[in-house]
Amino acid sequence: MAETVGPQARYDGKVALVTGASRGIGRALALSMADLGADVIVTARTVEARSDLAGTIVETAEAVRARGRRAWPVAADLTAPGDVDALLAAAAGFGGVDVLVNNAAAMQPEMYDSLWAMTAPSWRYQLELNLTVPWVLTQRCALAMRSRGGGLVNITSGPTGHSPNPDVVTDDARVGAAYLVSKVGVTQLTAALAPELAEFGIAVLALHPSHTRTENGLRLGPVGGYRMDRGHDIDLPVAVFEHLLTHDPAARSGQVVFAPDYAREHGLLG
Repeated sequence: MAETVGPQARYDGKVALVTGASRGIGRALALSMADLGADVIVTARTVEARSDLAGTIVETAEAVRARGRRAWPVAADLTAPGDVDALLAAAAGFGGVDVLVNNAAAMQPEMYDSLWAMTAPSWRYQLELNLTVPWVLTQRCALAMRSRGGGLVNITSGPTGHSPNPDVVTDDARVGAAYLVSKVGVTQLTAALAPELAEFGIAVLALHPSHTRTENGLRLGPVGGYRMDRGHDIDLPVAVFEHLLTHDPAARSGQVVFAPDYAREHGLLG
């Protein structure tokens, strides 16, 4: 949150909204917010189980409740303005959002398309979901946060200046321009909004989880030449996320936190 908080700080009485929360990092961060004491709104499109991919927002909500916190699963296509309106109306009814986690992204084979293979609809969809949606949700949630402070965490990716993990990134690994442009945009959005929101006590962070073994990562990584089975466990970015939120998040507002480096720096690797 905005104020300086100690390592034992909890988020009792707070409400978190986590997008893309049916599985993977989104689900893990929703459960993490519950462990920190928050009630959680979990949103994604998946309400009923899929035969090809595990995880639903109903299951995530049940897991949050099993941790002793309230949970509200809200189905939404975040690229549909009407769904966003309904989601935020529901959030207002639950007391408003204190922590927004922008995790939803277009995880599909087209994210690896070359210039020649990429279609205009795919380009627009990836930029809409990966970049425009976080801006829309941030703008609307921050309006309410201005009176009480809050926290915004954007899950980012793409170039970091760090050497790629040779165990994961093969010689022919690639990712498409739409995905890269959108994630660089998320990083710049974080940097641009941090000073603007600081006066309202709102911290804005970007978390780069790096190569994490998730359901979608294991499914799609090979399409782009990535050995995601050799990536790190999801517990690593979760540990970094919790450390960030409980150790003066305002001090890192506007920054991109590269999870493996942060974990090593703060002794979070086990």
